[in-house]
Amino acid sequence: MRLKAAARDTYSSPLSQQVAEEATLNAWLKNLQQQQHQPHQPLTSQQLQQQQNLQEEELGERLRVAIAITKTLSEVHEGVDKGEGGRYCGQFSLGNIFLDISDTCCVAALNIVDSDNNRISPPGEWTKEKDLKQLGCILSAVFVGENAGMGIRDRGEHKTEDDEPTKKRGKGQQTVENLPLYLTYIISSLIATRVDARGGAPEQYYESARQVLRDLQIAASKPEVYLKSNSWDDAKNNRLQIPPQSFYGRKSELSLVLHSLDTVLRFGQPVMVSVSGYAGTGKTTLLNQIKRPLEQRGGFMIRGKFDKVTPPNTVIFSALDSFFGKITSLDGALQAELKLRITESIGCGGGVLMSAIPNLRTLMEEEVKNAEEHTIEQATVSHQRWKYLIIKLINAISDKSRPLAFFMDDLHWCDEVTLDMIQAIVMDPDIRYCLFLGSYRINSQESGVTKTLDSIQSLGVRLVSLKVSCIEKEGVNCLISETLCIPPSLCQSLSTLVHSKTGGIILFSTNFLKSLHEEGMLRFNMSTRKWEYNINYIRQRKIPADVVKHLSERIKRLPNNAQSLLKIAACLGFKFDADLLQMAIRGKLGVDLLHESVESGFLQQEIPGGNKFVWAHDEIHLAAYELIPIKKRISSHLLIGSRIYLNTSSDELLYTVIFDIVNNMNIGLQLITSQDQRNEVAQLNLTAGRKAMASSSFDAAAEYFMVGIGLLADDCWECNYKPSMILHQAASEALFVAGDFELLKKVIDETVYHANCLDDKLQAYYCLVRFLHTSSNTQEAMEKTLSILSELGESLPEATPDLIYRRLESTKAILNNLTKQDILKGPRLSDKRILWTLRFMNLLSRYLFSTNPIKFPLLACRMIDISLEHGYCCDSVMGFAAFSLSQLNILQDIDEAYKWAKIALSISENFSAQALLLKLKCLFYTFTSVWKEPIQATCVALSKTHQDLLLVGDVELASVANFNYCRQSLFTGKELATVDKDCSSATVKMAELTHIQSYLSHSSHHLIIIKLSGNTATKNPFGALSGVLDEINNEDDLLRHVESTGKTGVVQAIRFNRLFLAYWFKRYEEAAEMANLYKTRTVMPLIDAYHAFYEGLTAFHFARHSSDDEQKWMEIGEKDLSPFRTWAAHSTWNWENKLLLLEAEMHFSKKEMEKAEEKYRAAIQSAQCHRFIHEEGLANELFSVFHNTNGNFDKAKIHISEARACYEKWGAFALIDLLDSS
Repeated sequence: MRLKAAARDTYSSPLSQQVAEEATLNAWLKNLQQQQHQPHQPLTSQQLQQQQNLQEEELGERLRVAIAITKTLSEVHEGVDKGEGGRYCGQFSLGNIFLDISDTCCVAALNIVDSDNNRISPPGEWTKEKDLKQLGCILSAVFVGENAGMGIRDRGEHKTEDDEPTKKRGKGQQTVENLPLYLTYIISSLIATRVDARGGAPEQYYESARQVLRDLQIAASKPEVYLKSNSWDDAKNNRLQIPPQSFYGRKSELSLVLHSLDTVLRFGQPVMVSVSGYAGTGKTTLLNQIKRPLEQRGGFMIRGKFDKVTPPNTVIFSALDSFFGKITSLDGALQAELKLRITESIGCGGGVLMSAIPNLRTLMEEEVKNAEEHTIEQATVSHQRWKYLIIKLINAISDKSRPLAFFMDDLHWCDEVTLDMIQAIVMDPDIRYCLFLGSYRINSQESGVTKTLDSIQSLGVRLVSLKVSCIEKEGVNCLISETLCIPPSLCQSLSTLVHSKTGGIILFSTNFLKSLHEEGMLRFNMSTRKWEYNINYIRQRKIPADVVKHLSERIKRLPNNAQSLLKIAACLGFKFDADLLQMAIRGKLGVDLLHESVESGFLQQEIPGGNKFVWAHDEIHLAAYELIPIKKRISSHLLIGSRIYLNTSSDELLYTVIFDIVNNMNIGLQLITSQDQRNEVAQLNLTAGRKAMASSSFDAAAEYFMVGIGLLADDCWECNYKPSMILHQAASEALFVAGDFELLKKVIDETVYHANCLDDKLQAYYCLVRFLHTSSNTQEAMEKTLSILSELGESLPEATPDLIYRRLESTKAILNNLTKQDILKGPRLSDKRILWTLRFMNLLSRYLFSTNPIKFPLLACRMIDISLEHGYCCDSVMGFAAFSLSQLNILQDIDEAYKWAKIALSISENFSAQALLLKLKCLFYTFTSVWKEPIQATCVALSKTHQDLLLVGDVELASVANFNYCRQSLFTGKELATVDKDCSSATVKMAELTHIQSYLSHSSHHLIIIKLSGNTATKNPFGALSGVLDEINNEDDLLRHVESTGKTGVVQAIRFNRLFLAYWFKRYEEAAEMANLYKTRTVMPLIDAYHAFYEGLTAFHFARHSSDDEQKWMEIGEKDLSPFRTWAAHSTWNWENKLLLLEAEMHFSKKEMEKAEEKYRAAIQSAQCHRFIHEEGLANELFSVFHNTNGNFDKAKIHISEARACYEKWGAFALIDLLDSS
């Protein structure tokens, strides 16, 4: 009788092809042995590699055979155990085991009957234990070779019960040692008996063939772990090596993470995966498992780690720098692809990013050509600018072919500003092929993280929240099995004990194993060729319940010099380099000590073989730090900072390590009593603050400056005036940009109070005025600016129409004597007092424009006068831009306005002032270009300007540009679905930027698109105001709010929007009312022209339908029509079709039918030619009314059908419904 079992593989082996279709195990082994002893010449390195590959294949083949034999024996035993008859196999040997091997299958059969079909029975009673011992001998022969000194006999020979395996350490045992340690464990544990145990752990002996089978199958499934050729090396040297990123258990959590990656790749929709848990539970390791499948798909990972010491706002930049450092070593084609995408994406923001990400500069090879201004004019701008730049950069890195995982670790150490940046990155609609990963610890500091995650989810991004706790017993068993190369079945009791003592916290479990090894309770015995341990001793071992205390105990067992090194390293933060550590210690750094700390698992090298080190876990970092007595921590930090400072050999080196010096010294400030030393440390804080400002870490910079101020003496203004003034001025700028207005006010007041002259006050004044404007106190900001200008000797006269007209004409006459080149090549302004004057005038121009526009032309003329007299500077440009707007507004001279706007743009380009150039572009495309250039081109330019303004950090004007882009998109007749999408995107960005002023006007404008599209039931443009202005739920609420707060510009916009909708929906009474309420502003904005257009159309409608007031309505209509003749002369593209339609309506109202019909046809043709699909539809609809009134019903139907087709292309489905219903 033969018992068979099959073990299947998916690969084809050359060995299997050389063996007969069915043969005994003995024959198979002899065939292998003959192949091994074939003579060969000395091998080349390539041949050696091929030989090694063949040896690995051979081991895999032997493992297949071993699994097949064990599987057959297991099935026999299970039959006996279940009472299905039969008995244990008894005698089986190399000769009565038959193999059937193919490319995909290996079958083993045991022949346990003789030639007369009688069962072969060994003498005495045979047991399962003896079967298992015999299996060990068989497996030894399979893996080592026939009769490998293990007591194996030929078929037919009986081995008695008293036969024992060879005990002599001869050739056979040495061969077994050359096997992977894992297989040696299996064989030796099978061959050993209970009698051989001699006090060993009971689980080191197998209870069933099923256990052996499972362990062999595990080896086959993880050959890289269990069958590695060097598995003996660490064991022989009694070294315990636990892989730092080993991963155990958590299969369900990992499947959710992998599914999230699949979702990103399949649908192009970002997913946020958050993992929370207590310290040491393996949160980071879980999320790191995404790296391999991501790389297999051609993707990248960006990983940043927050900690208690590192400023949070630097972590994202550090992560990006590490990422680009790796990119620079990759394939040149990949680098070229990334460089192209980055250049197209970040444009003028590249220089700023490269200053904060050095490896990005290395990748891009050359600096951005356009110089940038780093002075920022709003408290939120720097943060918003960085936010936008990072978003653009990440969008450039990731695409469908190069998906990205953006992993931020330990978010519980993250501050509110950085969480806001992370939320903006996750929420950006342009970033599609990105998987966002975040981990955080469950403790009292998590509220900011959970609030951010809730906000991300509420705004529509899919959030997968995972909460991890301790790993299960099987995970600890796998950890111990892989670390010690012990088969899982043989280390159950050890893993159960470790799990119970450490609570399954993976960090605790690994360090407990290391403690056992360091204490000699877990060691490798070369005699038994096993890791030895005593379960009872380990059970009695007491350990702290807190992992940090346990780690501290481990560190205390190190030599004193190693402990001191780790304590100093702990003061340097989570990451440090060996050179810095050398500067912080006394004497020469022992490199061996660092590497021993790496081997012990306390530290890791950031890059293998590199000079930078990180702590293996922040709990280890904390444990090392807590070994410093509390009373000595302050002095230790001061000593370390002082040592680094004294060891800096140059200013360049000082600048490199200034943060490490100051961060340590500042902890020990209370120990510094000498005022000279305090002044010296104050200067170091000034240097650190300036470096932080240069990298736009404004919160950190403000803190450094304020520490420096705190170190100054009480009488510093008398005895140390200049350094005190420099520190206060630097602090005022940093506090303004950081948004700490309460502290800013105190610093400004102190600076102004102690300043010896006006010049020293100007920097503080400049911050104060911007602070007032940012705080929505624009009127106060304007009054303060006027007061400052008065101190500088400048004042504006009372504005009268006659004075304004004369000043504009006289300035125009002067400028007409100059060519563009005269201005561009004119002298540069160098007088600092005059420079400050123009800088404050530049600020004033913004305030006057919104609150007191009557004085705006006078300020423009005065700025030009000063520039012509003293020279030109960046702020001179705003004088020319303001003069251009005044020409348009007051003199209504479109050509002159356009000319000087273009010259202002050229001057700003000449000064390489990118931020100023974009500001002028925003004004130009919003107010000026539409009178000369096609509005479709202006609209596209505004969109680009909006993007570029975000890149340079001007949030206010970026929002203004975005709003005007959306408004002009409506006027161009762009498809409403696209306009709606753009408006929704603008809403999100305005809400992120908290720019409420633009959003108030934008929400009402967005309502137009929603109503025309017929989506009022599903969309509410006022929803983003919740939490900011909760009382606004609709347009009526908005109107009441802006009327009560004096926001006349928004009131005007709402009334125009209502006029627009009322006319299109044929509510002519409401249209007339809104047109009457609408009041034009001093500046001639675009909506003034459209107000005239729709008011004129409304007036001509009433002129035909109101006999009593016909004359009144005709006068209103003709008055509105008149300026269109001038505008159309300057821009046929934008205004001709509107002029023609107004003229058609006028002739129709006057019953001049032939002229009316001619104008209608011309209006339709002009709208079609200039791509105003909506106004083409309107002209057709009005032409249909004309024909219907004259009884030409067939023609009326044709034109109403044409109108319907135009509205359908436009996407105005509500208008189509209105046409169908009427």
